[in-house]
Amino acid sequence: MKILGIDTATECCSVAIAPGDGHEIDEIQHITPSGHSRMVPGMVGELLSKHQLSLTDLDALSVDIGPGSFTGLRIGIGVVQGLAYAAGIRTVGVSSLHALAGHCPDGLSVSAIDARMKQVYWGVFEKRGAEPRKLAGPFVTAPEQIENMFSEVVEAEYLTRLNREDSIFAVGNGWDHYSCQLPSSVGTHTVSVIEKSYPLASQIVQLALRADQAAFHSPLELAAAYVRNKVANRPGEG
Repeated sequence: MKILGIDTATECCSVAIAPGDGHEIDEIQHITPSGHSRMVPGMVGELLSKHQLSLTDLDALSVDIGPGSFTGLRIGIGVVQGLAYAAGIRTVGVSSLHALAGHCPDGLSVSAIDARMKQVYWGVFEKRGAEPRKLAGPFVTAPEQIENMFSEVVEAEYLTRLNREDSIFAVGNGWDHYSCQLPSSVGTHTVSVIEKSYPLASQIVQLALRADQAAFHSPLELAAAYVRNKVANRPGEG
C-alpha cells in the first residue's frame, strides 16, 4: 500500500510516506511550538514530488488522532480530511500514545504526553516484535497518579510477564516535562526513560500499514481522541 501520514499532535510536526514498491518510509519533521498549519501542506507536497506521486496515487491517508494538543489535532485531522475527500481515498486514525510506544524496546512501556493544566495523557503498552499492543488507557491524570494506577495494571494481569530486573520503558514529552513528579521505579522495576521522544508520522504510517481494513474509513468519519471530553476510567472500572 501507498500511505501518507501526518502528525501534528505535539510540537514535533511531521509528514511521512510509504511510497510502495519496496521503498522504505520517508519522513520530514520539524520541531516548532506553532505554525503547523502553514508547514504541513508544503511538507506533503515535498514528499509527493520527491517520490513522483500524486494524492490520487495513494491508497490512504493516516493521521495522529490524539491525545495531544487540541489545536494540533484539529490541524492534522482537518488537512487529512480535506486532502482525502478531494482525492477520493480512505483515511485511518492512529493513537499518539500507540505511536510513541513504537520507540520502545520489547517489554512494557508507558507513553505519556503533556496535557497541560498539570496533567498528562498516558497509556500502557506491551511490545513483542514490531507492533505495540495497548494494555490500558488512554487516561488523563496528574503525573503523580501514574505510579499507583500503573501498579494496578501490572499487578492485575501483567506482572508475571516481567522478570524482577526488567525495566519499564517510559516515552513521550510528558516524562520530559514532569520528570520530578513521575516515578523512577514501579515496585522492583526501574523506569527507563527514552528522552525527547515524540509521536512521529513514520510511526503513524507503520501502524496504518498493519491496520485491519475495518480501520479505514471515509475522511468524514475521522475524529480526535481528546480524552478530556470523557471520564477516563481507572483500570478495572469498565
